[in-house]
Amino acid sequence: MAGRVLNPASFTTDDELDVVTLERLERRLGEEGGSLRLDIKDVRGDIKDLRTEMSDRNASMLRWLLGFFVAQTTAIGALIAALMAVLR
Repeated sequence: MAGRVLNPASFTTDDELDVVTLERLERRLGEEGGSLRLDIKDVRGDIKDLRTEMSDRNASMLRWLLGFFVAQTTAIGALIAALMAVLR
């Protein structure tokens, strides 16, 4: 039945035409539903990869943030110590 061209004149009743049309519709919906499931599975995989990449990037940014914080704290501490030594 797949790929068959329907000729409405070949059916004796409208019910037969309706049954064939309904069968074709159900088959097509099944095919599209399967295709949609595969697409959703691909999107979920892409989202998982994106989350992993974002997590790695956030960890890297946190390391840089901590490094700059330590450097700035050390610089400010040294500046305060130098000013206190000069002002005594």
